[in-house]
Amino acid sequence: MDHSAASAGRVRARAWRWLQGLGRWAGPEVGLGLLFLVMAMAAIASTRATEGLALVWPCNAVVASLLIRVRSVRWARAGIALLAACMLANLMAGDHWITALGLALVNLFEIAATVYVFRVLIRFPYPDITIFQASYMTLIMGIGIPACAAVLGAGLLHLLGQQLLWATFGHWWAADALGACVFGPPIILFSRANLARLFRRAHLRNNLLSVPICVATTYLAIRFVPFPFVVIALAPMMAAFQIGAFGTAVLSAFNSMTVVALWMFGLRPEGMSIDPGGALHGLPFMALIATTMPPIAVGLGTDARRRVARTLRSSERRFRESLEHSPLGVILLDRAGNWTFTNTALQEMLGYSRLELCQLDIRSLAHPDEVNDVWQRWNQLLDGRVDSYKITRRFRRSDGTWLWVHCAVSLARDDNGVPTHFVAQVESLEERRVAEARLANEREFLRITLDSIGDAVITAGADGRVTYMNDAAVALTGKPFASAEGRYLHDVLPLTQADTAVAAPDIIERCRREQAFVKREEPCGLQRPDGSSCYVSDTATPVLDGNGGLSGFVVVLHDVTVSLQRTRELHHRADHDALTGLLNRAAFERGVHQAFALSHRAGTPASLIVVDLDKFKAVNDSAGHAAGDAVLRHVAAVMRRSVRPSDTVGRLGGDEFAVLLNECEAARAQEVALRLRDALNPLLTNWEGVTHATGASLGLAHVSREFADPDEWSRAADRACYASKHRGRGSLEVWRLRGARDATRGSAAG
Repeated sequence: MDHSAASAGRVRARAWRWLQGLGRWAGPEVGLGLLFLVMAMAAIASTRATEGLALVWPCNAVVASLLIRVRSVRWARAGIALLAACMLANLMAGDHWITALGLALVNLFEIAATVYVFRVLIRFPYPDITIFQASYMTLIMGIGIPACAAVLGAGLLHLLGQQLLWATFGHWWAADALGACVFGPPIILFSRANLARLFRRAHLRNNLLSVPICVATTYLAIRFVPFPFVVIALAPMMAAFQIGAFGTAVLSAFNSMTVVALWMFGLRPEGMSIDPGGALHGLPFMALIATTMPPIAVGLGTDARRRVARTLRSSERRFRESLEHSPLGVILLDRAGNWTFTNTALQEMLGYSRLELCQLDIRSLAHPDEVNDVWQRWNQLLDGRVDSYKITRRFRRSDGTWLWVHCAVSLARDDNGVPTHFVAQVESLEERRVAEARLANEREFLRITLDSIGDAVITAGADGRVTYMNDAAVALTGKPFASAEGRYLHDVLPLTQADTAVAAPDIIERCRREQAFVKREEPCGLQRPDGSSCYVSDTATPVLDGNGGLSGFVVVLHDVTVSLQRTRELHHRADHDALTGLLNRAAFERGVHQAFALSHRAGTPASLIVVDLDKFKAVNDSAGHAAGDAVLRHVAAVMRRSVRPSDTVGRLGGDEFAVLLNECEAARAQEVALRLRDALNPLLTNWEGVTHATGASLGLAHVSREFADPDEWSRAADRACYASKHRGRGSLEVWRLRGARDATRGSAAG
C-alpha cells in the first residue's frame, strides 16, 4: 500500500512538472489565443446573422490593441495561437474547414497589419496620445484596415459561393469597425495611473454614478426618441470632463454594448421594425460609432488640458522654488514699482522680512544719489529702448547701513508685448569687496616680502610672459619691471653658458615638460643692458591651479658672481704657484698623467722638458730672497714666451721648472727645447740696480710605450736634466731609448 501511494505521488509530481513546463512554453501567447477563442465564440453565438457573419466582431481589435501595448511578444507562438483559436471558433460554428482556415487567415492578416502599422511604422506615446493621433488611429485601425480585411473576407466567401459580395463586405466592415472603435480605445488608453484616477476616493462616487446614468439615458433615448444616438452620446460626453479619455472609452464601450443588448432584445426606436435578417439587422452601426468617438475626443482634450495644467503648475512651482532658493536676491515689481515678490536671499541680505519689504517703497531703499537714475532706467525699459541693464548701486539695510550690490534688471512682457512686471537679480558685493580687500592686503604683504629678500624673483604666466619682478630682480637684470612686463622671460633674461656666448637652455620649457621644481646644475652668465655681466644660478617652480593645470611659473635667481670668483680663485691657488703664476707640481703632474694616457690610448705624441736653474743659489745668497723671487718670476715669463700657447709650463719647486708639450712630434719638441735653452742662457735679471746672471740646464724626454707609467716618463726627463747639469751647464740633454743619451751642449749663443 505504501508502494502504491509513493508511485501515485511520483506520477502526480511528474504531471505537475509537465504542466509547468507546458505553461512556461505556452506563456501569455496561448492565453491571448484563448481570449480570442472566447470572444469569437461569444460574438458568433450572440450576433451572427442569417448570412453566417457576426455583426459585432471585437476580437481583432482587442487582440491587436493588446499586441500594440505589450512590451515583448513571441510572434510565432502568438500567430499560431490566434490562427488555431479563430479556426476552432469557426469550426465550432459549423463552417467547413476550408472556410474556417480562410476566415482565420483574413483575421490574422487584419491583426498583423494593425500591429505592424502602430508598433513599427507609427509609434505613438501610448497611452498619452493627442486628439490628432487618436483620429489617425481611428482612420487606419477603425476604417482602413477593416475595409481591406472586409474585401478579402467577402471575396473569399463569394468565391466559396456562400455569400453575396457587397452585402458580405458591408457586414464584415461594419462588424470590425464597430469592434475597433468600441473595444480598441480602452486598451490603447489604459494605464495604471488612469485606472487609479477612476477609483480615487474624491471622485469614486461620481464615477460610479456615471454608469447607471448612461445606461438609463441610453434606454430612455432608444425607448422614446426617434433618433436617439445624439442623446446617447451626451451623457458620456459630459462625464468625459471628469473621468478623462480612458474612463470615457470604458463608459462608451459599456454604453455601446447596452445599445447592442437592447437592440438584440427587440427594443428599437419608435417607428423602427425588427429586421428578419438577424437580431442586429437594422442597427445603424455608423451612428453607434459616432456616439463613441466624440466623447473620447472630449476626454482626450480634457487629459491634454490636465497635462498642460500640471506642466504649468510644475513649471511655476519649479520657478518659484528656484527663485526662493536662489543664492542671489530676486525682486519682482509691478509697473508702478510695488513689491510683488522677494526671496529669502534678498530678505537676509537687507535684514527685512517679506511683509516689511512689501510695505516699503522701493525708493526708500535706494541711495538718494541714485533714485533719479533708477526711474530713468525703468522708463527706458518701459519705452523699449533697452531690454535689460546691469548696474552697481547701494541698498539701505534695516540697520541703516548701505550695502553695495550688483543688479541685473529686466522687464517681463506678455504675449502681446505689454509690460507686466520688473525682474531684478541682486548680488551682494560685500563678501567680494571684503575678499578683494583681503586679497589686496595679502598681495601687498607678499610684494613687500618678495622685495625684502635678496634673491631675484620673477613670475611668469603659463605662456612664459613676465607678470612680476621684485626689486632684487630689477637690480640684478638692470631692467625695470615696466619694460619687462608682458615680455617672454627668455627675452628679459638672456642667459648664456658661463664664459661663453652660447645661449643656455630655457629653464621654463624644462619646467613645463617635467611639471616639477627644476634647478640648473651650472651657473649661467647674464649680460646687463649697461654692458656689465654677472653669474647667476636659477630655479623654476610650476604654479598649478585647483584642477592641476599649469597656470604659471616662479623663477628665482641668485647672484653667484662673488662666490664663483672665490671658488675659481681657490681652484687657481690650489693648482698654481703663488710666486710665478705657473701650475704647481700637483696640477702639472695631472697634466702629465693625462698626456701619457692619451698617448698610450690614441698614439698622440708628447714630450716633457725639465728645467733646472744654474747659479740661482748664488743670487739668493748674495742679494737675498727678494732678488731670487724676481729671478724666478723672470724665468717664468721667459718660459711662457718661449713655448707654444698650447704647451703647459709649471714650477715643480724651488728653482726647478717643467714644460709639457702636448701633441708635439720629437723633432718639433727638440726645436722648442733648444729655443728655451737659448732664452735662458744667460738670463739677466735687474734687481735694485744690480744685474744678476743665471742659466739653466734642460732635460727632454719623448713619451714612449717603453715607459710603464707617467712617473717613469717624468724620471727619464729628470735624469736627462741631471745629466745635462753634470756634463756642463747651459745645455740640453735628450733622453734616448734603451738607455742611449744625446747631449747637446753649448752656451746661450749656441
